[in-house]
Amino acid sequence: MLKYICFCIFMLSFVPFSTAQKVNKDSTKTPTAKPKRENFEKLRINPDKAYRLKRAYEFYEAKDYLKAQYLMEDLIPQYRGTPEAEKIFFKYAYTYYQLGDFSLAQYYFKQFHSTFPNSASAEEALYVSAEASYQLSPSFRLTQEDTEKAIEGFQMFVNSYPNSDKVQNCNEKIDKLRKKGEIKEIESAKGYLQRRQYQGAIHTLQNILINYPDIDDVENVRFMLVKAMFKFAEKSIEDRQPDRYRDALSQYDIFKRKYPQSKFLLEADKMKQKAEKFFVKNNLKR
Repeated sequence: MLKYICFCIFMLSFVPFSTAQKVNKDSTKTPTAKPKRENFEKLRINPDKAYRLKRAYEFYEAKDYLKAQYLMEDLIPQYRGTPEAEKIFFKYAYTYYQLGDFSLAQYYFKQFHSTFPNSASAEEALYVSAEASYQLSPSFRLTQEDTEKAIEGFQMFVNSYPNSDKVQNCNEKIDKLRKKGEIKEIESAKGYLQRRQYQGAIHTLQNILINYPDIDDVENVRFMLVKAMFKFAEKSIEDRQPDRYRDALSQYDIFKRKYPQSKFLLEADKMKQKAEKFFVKNNLKR
């Protein structure tokens, strides 16, 4: 036993002093305390607005857009009229876009463009305003107010910044949005025809030809207009029938002149013949 103790003492004599010192140092080291979390509500009422603005920008860069938004909302009136106001307002508008609140994003970016028209960020603001409306544009089966707003927004951008590299993208999106509007209107006209609401169908189809002159399915639209006008005349009271048949026949003539080989012509000819029989039967001039 005495030999074993002597051996251990002998081996310890070879341990470097620096290592033993490190062990002792590490054994007495206390863990570093985590920084205390800042109370956000206290931050909002902090009287130091410069500090709150610094924190708002930090939240923004960290993509904590909701906290950045809350702070900036309080700071905008306090910095109104100062050089910093423009930057705060621009980032404030972006917080809504980043959070998916496209309705308010559209509003605030458009307001930014109006308030700071000479800003270096004005072009981007007008574009993002239109883009926000584009994000809101619904299925063609739903109401299209946001679609129309997006078209107006992109068109305004193109007119305001014709040399921008975003113009081509705007024009492509305008075409896409208009196509959605075309489909919506055509489906609406078909619905009127199916429900035998011929006056509504005529009005809708005429508007399509005015508002969408380059529509792809224009032949079908013109045929539906001919059909709606003949059906409307047929269902009208006797006193109104002559004039309405004349209008239908005039629309038929336009259709036949434009599409002499149309697949719809056979059906259109049958309606024409029925109208002509009406004039012969009633001894009326076409």
